[in-house]
Amino acid sequence: MSSNYWEQRAAESVRRYEKAVNNRLKEMVAAFEQAKKDLTAQIYAFYGRYANNNEITLAEAKKALSRKELAEFKGNLAEFEALARNSIGTFNLELENISTKVRLTRLDALLVQVDATLQELYQQQRESINRTVEDVAVEEYYHTQYDISKSTERVFAFAQLPKGFVEQVLAEPVEGLDISSRLWRQDADVGFKIRQTLNRMFTEGRPPQDFAEEMGKMIGAVQVDKDGNVTGSGKKYEAYRLLYNESAYATGQARLQTYLETGVPYYEITATLDTRTTPTCRSLDGCIFSATKGGDVPEQYKKAGSEYQRAAYDTDRVIVGVNYPPFHVNCRTVATPYYEDTDRGMMTRAARDADGNPITVPADMTYREWYKKYIQDRQ
Repeated sequence: MSSNYWEQRAAESVRRYEKAVNNRLKEMVAAFEQAKKDLTAQIYAFYGRYANNNEITLAEAKKALSRKELAEFKGNLAEFEALARNSIGTFNLELENISTKVRLTRLDALLVQVDATLQELYQQQRESINRTVEDVAVEEYYHTQYDISKSTERVFAFAQLPKGFVEQVLAEPVEGLDISSRLWRQDADVGFKIRQTLNRMFTEGRPPQDFAEEMGKMIGAVQVDKDGNVTGSGKKYEAYRLLYNESAYATGQARLQTYLETGVPYYEITATLDTRTTPTCRSLDGCIFSATKGGDVPEQYKKAGSEYQRAAYDTDRVIVGVNYPPFHVNCRTVATPYYEDTDRGMMTRAARDADGNPITVPADMTYREWYKKYIQDRQ
């Protein structure tokens, strides 16, 4: 082989899940835009209904609903209750509490509408993420089985993805929280900021158009730069980042599951050879770990040249973020199969030079060696 087979397969894997993420991104952004329109319409309708002399005081907003208004609100409860059954966070408790109130104010009704809109948005986001994670995990599982069979010239009885595997991946905390918890944090944060804005609007007696830009920023933006990289800020970008990282995590777990089933003994950390690679991935590039025992490997594989390497080898388990990717948000590093008898003499790996041009380097060249030769020595 004139090139590193597994590096090519890993690059294709990243392209597959990035494509799945970007395809789903359009759907997620559309949901945010619709939520923003709905929230704006709700606030403007409230203002149009109760404004007097082009303003609504906090006292006016806190007036009790009339019988007619209360009947209208109660008519919407069935729709809200359907959302509460699949609640992210505490919306179900909030709705239960509002349902038992003897006296409901205009502001109570508005805030429940706002929270219901946000709840619907983030439930849609959860569903989008779950579908994408399942798609990329299944696809990676079977692609990796095929790639291992082809590279080792061994014929495996292709296994089915273990029952419950996707559910387990979705339930695993990534960056300390599961999907629902992280989405709820976004939901709660936006809801709190909207409450603050409404309070200011009523207290200062100003119309909603004065706060239109501020409300728009709460939802945030997703932008794509000239190189096709997704950037931005706010809740839309946070949702994209969550989708990306969950997909990367699921892909890595599907790959590891296949390594275990097909008897791959070790995996090698393969980072991207360019200047955007983080210190963690730079340091761990080229490190070899056991597919079953993590850092518990023969002495010739162990490295202790950095804090990252010491932590990675100081465990007999495979731990995401320590000795298995992803190592951080938007991580591009992958784990590829490593066999002790592989001859790398004629293999190469992809890289970029100091000007960002694509080049190839020897397969056993580490990130540090690449950086010294192509970046540091040319500065």
